[in-house]
Amino acid sequence: MKKTIKLAILTTLTLSAFCGIVLPNRTYAATTTFDQNIDSIPFTRNVTGVSNPVTNTFTYTITADSDNPDVATNGPAGSTTVVFDATAPVSNTATESGVIDFSGVTFNRTGDYYFTITETSSTNSSLYPVDSATYTAQVSVRYAVVGGVTDPNTFVVTLAQNMQKTGGDKEAAVWSSASPRTYFELSAKTTGNSADVNHCFTYTLNIPAVNGISAGDSFAIGGATCDGNPATVTAGQDTAIKLKSDDVVTVGLLNNSLGQLPIGSGYTITLVDAEGYEVAINGTDTTAGTAQTVSGLVAQDDADFNDNNSEFELTKNIAVLTGVFSNTLVYIAIFGVGALGLIYFSRKNSSRK
Repeated sequence: MKKTIKLAILTTLTLSAFCGIVLPNRTYAATTTFDQNIDSIPFTRNVTGVSNPVTNTFTYTITADSDNPDVATNGPAGSTTVVFDATAPVSNTATESGVIDFSGVTFNRTGDYYFTITETSSTNSSLYPVDSATYTAQVSVRYAVVGGVTDPNTFVVTLAQNMQKTGGDKEAAVWSSASPRTYFELSAKTTGNSADVNHCFTYTLNIPAVNGISAGDSFAIGGATCDGNPATVTAGQDTAIKLKSDDVVTVGLLNNSLGQLPIGSGYTITLVDAEGYEVAINGTDTTAGTAQTVSGLVAQDDADFNDNNSEFELTKNIAVLTGVFSNTLVYIAIFGVGALGLIYFSRKNSSRK
């Protein structure tokens, strides 16, 4: 009889090792070890479409499946974060990594445990949107087998390094979102019969270091045809640029494809040397001969992109004689010459007498 009981217990323990079956009303205080000493599951967070360093924090919730064999003790934590601290992009993508940490967790029953991971917040969600992707991590808890013998006092925990993506495959978990970016344009036109269309007028550009822009961030300048223009404008300081008639300059457009400026970024453009010219900005006349300034915010939608275009028109004219006036002037000149001649000869005849 005793042999039969021992055999039944041994059989139960052996089945538990392979099938994750435990006695229904027992909790085992077993030592937890991690297969290959891997006690966490890594994941990646990407921010795409950026050309300057990224500073932002993403938060993730970790939720245990209600059908898990038991409640894991001491974790994993209910949330974790990924921090971008002025992370420089490579090929216009900034990348940081995170982990789901199981190192302090105690499992009291064998079986398969599942945990759902969701990205729930971003410190600047308008600039760095949350990715709605959801992943499920699988954790397998089995009895240790040493030398072919099951050890009921030791659990081996195996963490699947790939996670099941909802609606997708098992894969290395990656959360990613594109940062909405744009650019603005500055155009110049010189008109008038006395205007010098080849003159390069000086403007200053200033992009404030706010709204996700840090002092020192740089944004591409393209399209200026005058010599000596800079390739970039630096946030937080004035940058001088020269434009002549018909120049259309882009600020914050990289390689004709990537908008670099965060949506809602501010900018100030000042024309500093318009002496002698009348100036209109976006069709509105301003005071002639003074420094002219326009400020704005870069718009988000393509439909609003005209709001991102500042046009300076400089006009210089001198009075031109009309046909009637010029003809009259000829007769006046002839009459004047004749009158002077009469006066001359009259005086000459008087002197002879």
